[in-house]
Parts: sequence; C-alpha cells; structure tokens
Amino acid sequence: MTDRASGYPVTHEDWNEITDNFDAVQPIALNLILSAGILTSGYKGHIQSPINFTIATVTTAGSSAGNSTIYIYVGGTLPLGIGDSIVGTAPIALSGTAVDIKSTFTGWSGTAITAGQWIGINVSSAGTIAAVTMSIVGNRT
Repeated sequence: MTDRASGYPVTHEDWNEITDNFDAVQPIALNLILSAGILTSGYKGHIQSPINFTIATVTTAGSSAGNSTIYIYVGGTLPLGIGDSIVGTAPIALSGTAVDIKSTFTGWSGTAITAGQWIGINVSSAGTIAAVTMSIVGNRT
C-alpha cells in the first residue's frame, strides 16, 4: 500500500497509527424509524449502544410539516422510563416543521453514552406528521 500524496509505501506502523487515530474520532450513527404512517404518541422502542460515544447531533425528520415532542431515554436496564430522559427541559420538537436538527444540548442532562446502555425513544405528543425518522450521530469516546 502507498501513501497517495507522496507515493511512498505505508508501513504497518504507519497504518496502525492512522487507524488508531481514525477510530478515536470515527462517528457513529443510529438511524431509527419512529413511524411509517402517522406518528402516534407512546414508547417507540430501544437499541443497545455497542460503543462509548458522545451525541453530536440529533436529526428528526417527517415527510411533511407537523407537530411532535420526542424524548430520548438512556439507561443501563430495561424498561426505560421518564426518569431515564436525557433531554431535560429541551425535548426534540417538531413545531410546524418537517425537520429538527439539534446540535446544542442546553437543558439536557447529558450526551455521553456508555457501551451497553439502552437508548429509548418516547413520543409524548404527536400531531399529523408521518414517516418520521431520527438519526443520532455521535463521536466515539
């Protein structure tokens, strides 16, 4: 294998250094389908994190503008409930829009996720919004 910029061979040690540094900052994305039809309120499910990471962005999108309030729960055991909410006073809100992109987390209790923790999604209110997806993107820690 060669370094594209210089044309010099990449040594085993160089490759390990490159991949070690890459793993430290490689993002992770959890893509969730909250609803294929009209979104309804209630607990939508959970997924277990395979790695440690810190949430960088949360993007929620519907097929059209609508209203919805969504909570993210994080905990070590199931079932998850309101006491496991990390969104605090700032839940994800689609308010007359089709997309909400959150990259600042003021009011949240934390964005650090530990390997083995469960991440759950609860829709506390839902309007006439359909085909809702959520993407949680984070950086490995």
